[in-house]
Amino acid sequence: GIEGLEAAKLIAEMYGITDTASEGKQKITPKANKTITSKQGIMDYIKACIADIGKTDYFLHRGLSKETIKKFKLGYDEKKGCVVIPYSSKLDYYQTRSIESKEFRKPPSSEAGAEPLWNTKALTASNTVFIVESPICAMSIMQCGGAAIALCGTGGINKLLAEIKTKKTKCAFILCMDNDEPGQKAQHELANQLFELNIKFIPYNIADECKDANELLMKDSKQLESNIKAAVLELRKHYITEKDSFDASE
Repeated sequence: GIEGLEAAKLIAEMYGITDTASEGKQKITPKANKTITSKQGIMDYIKACIADIGKTDYFLHRGLSKETIKKFKLGYDEKKGCVVIPYSSKLDYYQTRSIESKEFRKPPSSEAGAEPLWNTKALTASNTVFIVESPICAMSIMQCGGAAIALCGTGGINKLLAEIKTKKTKCAFILCMDNDEPGQKAQHELANQLFELNIKFIPYNIADECKDANELLMKDSKQLESNIKAAVLELRKHYITEKDSFDASE
């Protein structure tokens, strides 16, 4: 589920293989130079869209605060009539969502490279991570006090598993995919994979009767905040026999 070069790097890290070919001075091939140019173009595009974010109230209508919009460097492409969601503060990958048609688009891999996970750094920065489908749901959770990663499609499951193996993460996961048939099917698949890897996790309906976390944020942000706290408590109760279930202050 990942690009060939990423797979090679993953195998190298897993088995301690040294990349001797990269030692010393490297020459930039025309292909590599094209990638560098494309990455700069992507960054410039995102920055221009960030500057125009004040021209739309789309994210405000989705329940996101001005602080959240600024924190995640959300943007707006006025010409195309779509909002722009970067995947990290590096501004090297993004997705757009048409305000009218609600259609998602992502840059071609020839320009942007392989699609990463949204907010991958949560794997090393947090003890408990919520797994959701979309960045807007992830931002909704983070606005209410949680840490979250968005899979951005079913292919994100393989990317998440690859990241877990590479980083050897010790965090635990709360699976809260969309409350529809595709979402629950993907959640079941991910749960089976995490179980095989002996990773701590629980499934949890964080959205109550709503479709997803963002829908509940728009309906009742206090309830979403309460559900996040309840989910974390449920996770720790589930693993209460583990020595690291609670720290001294808790």
